[in-house]
Amino acid sequence: MFDVNFLAVALAAATFFVGGLWYGSFAFGPRWGREAGVLAPKEPPREGARRAKHPGGVFAMAYLFSFVGAWTLAWIVGRHPTLASGAGTGAVVGAGIAASSFGVNYQFAARSMAMWAIDGGYHTLQFTLAGLVLALVG
Repeated sequence: MFDVNFLAVALAAATFFVGGLWYGSFAFGPRWGREAGVLAPKEPPREGARRAKHPGGVFAMAYLFSFVGAWTLAWIVGRHPTLASGAGTGAVVGAGIAASSFGVNYQFAARSMAMWAIDGGYHTLQFTLAGLVLALVG
């Protein structure tokens, strides 16, 4: 587990910032907010919805969790993955492990399939990009 390129892992973990685009107001953010019952910063109040808050600690923890995921992916792909194996393995991990795990939880939490598709799609993209970064930097 410790025979990984930690610089590559640190850079691959930063792929969580893609979520800023994915969940942005011009992409899936408004739909995700409706599904999650979360209001966008400038959205007028509606019954049962709450305001999203993203203090620094949220981003620190998001990076920490992304680091653990990137570290695990680096361990799976090995020291010098090709672009194809990095991206391919990342996509498989994102869709086959992360998104499917969300699917199980979302069933018991009575969350919508639309929310699952948005969150699962994001993690599939994130792990695919992380795999590319590991291949390029590692």
